Amino acid sequence: MKILFLGQNPALAVRSIGEDRAFFNTRSGKILFGWLKEAKVPMEMCSFENVYPHFTASNACPKISQVDLGRLENIIKSYNSLVVLGKFAAKAVKKIDVTNVKIVHVEHPSGLNRNLNNVETHLECIKKIREAMGA
Repeated sequence: MKILFLGQNPALAVRSIGEDRAFFNTRSGKILFGWLKEAKVPMEMCSFENVYPHFTASNACPKISQVDLGRLENIIKSYNSLVVLGKFAAKAVKKIDVTNVKIVHVEHPSGLNRNLNNVETHLECIKKIREAMGA
């Protein structure tokens, strides 16, 4: 089983170190990978992608009209499960046909997300990630 974790767009911090993989070497990645560890999800089961694969000025949220929905649908259809990280990714996923993929929605693991100040929110995200695994 392969699980796709889908975020918004790459962080500027990733570009500054020459990294091109979603969530790697970022604050959000640190939180997300902590959830994966707690959920006991093997990294080899995981893939990471962004709805909008381009950097934006000052990490601004892109417009949904900028998302290549065909690209997104092609990426998602090759996975059994999809973990949607945050509201922007959720909006994009609602616009495409992903009826054959198990979808769970969790908070975006941004350090700026105030919902994550509550430990219960972290526990709920971990629980939902386990659901995506089928556990």
